Amino acid sequence: MNISFNPQAGVIYDMFRAMWILNNIDEEQTYKDRRNISQLNEFESLVHELPAKNNELKKLLRPYTHAIMKPEFFLDMPSLWASTDASDFLVKYSKAVSDKPNFFFSALHSMLTIPMSSINESKYFNFSPKDIIQRSFDLITNSEQGRKLKSYVKWDLFTMVSEPSKFLSQIMKLSYQFIPQYEALLTPRILATHRLNTQLKELQENNDLAKILPEVSQQMDWDQCKNISITTSATVGARVLMQDDTFYVILGTYQSEINSSNFHEIQLQKTLEVIHSISDPSRFSIISSILNAPADSQELVARTGFTKANLFYHMNFLLDADLVHADKSNHTNKYALNFDELYFHLKMFSEYLNYHLNITE
Repeated sequence: MNISFNPQAGVIYDMFRAMWILNNIDEEQTYKDRRNISQLNEFESLVHELPAKNNELKKLLRPYTHAIMKPEFFLDMPSLWASTDASDFLVKYSKAVSDKPNFFFSALHSMLTIPMSSINESKYFNFSPKDIIQRSFDLITNSEQGRKLKSYVKWDLFTMVSEPSKFLSQIMKLSYQFIPQYEALLTPRILATHRLNTQLKELQENNDLAKILPEVSQQMDWDQCKNISITTSATVGARVLMQDDTFYVILGTYQSEINSSNFHEIQLQKTLEVIHSISDPSRFSIISSILNAPADSQELVARTGFTKANLFYHMNFLLDADLVHADKSNHTNKYALNFDELYFHLKMFSEYLNYHLNITE
């Protein structure tokens, strides 16, 4: 398995995320409210302010930024990872999509949360343009998700598949027009992912990137693909996409969002169950073992800058993640700590638990 980290792919991806957010601020806010995220990073805040500064922006970025048309569904991941900047990506993207006549048909399935395995894959690449148009029309009008869409959204989705060259031309034109707006936000965007990028770069240098995979998803069969390509985002949690025998992992500072599943709710529930199942003496024993451990762990606490309240909840989560091992024989409440993995995971889950549990000092 070949695992690599490319932060630049996330920089390009977040331009399209910013364009999507501009047209879906209410939905984005509702999404964050449901998950108890009360603060935006500086980059997101600036994106939210853009419409007030330029009333034409929202009109400019339609039609391919409807709520259902999230960028990860119709961007070509290999092109994204191979590009140096947004302009370079648009050139590569245009060529890649032009060479894949069924690309947007696959994208439509993703948008409607219908896996391609729901159709006969052996016939998939043999669909004629007429077949694709008919199947797309059926999906848009008859699928559960499609029936919920407004008429003009259905029409734009149908145009995406029935007139792919026209849709691609719109993406190219509007994206080029948005690049100057996005470039003005690059500094806060880079700062928003700096800590996470630093952690991942250190892991890459030590050939330890595989350590994060179980924390992204314990349900994913990571051996299914030969390659795993990782990047970071200032606007999402964790998203995993598969294309051309490669997993593309987009990691961010918010809740997990794996394959359109409820992975983050499951993880949060497990965390809360662990917290509720451990006695107060045991919890404080965990904290004490960290604070009074050898120099390496003292440095760990100092570098993370956690308050005792933060550390309290982090340790409970890490018990569940098997990074802290409880020895309950004879009811001694002793805990063995894996410091090599503990430092990384404490950092990785700092925003996760702070946002979800509203931890304050």
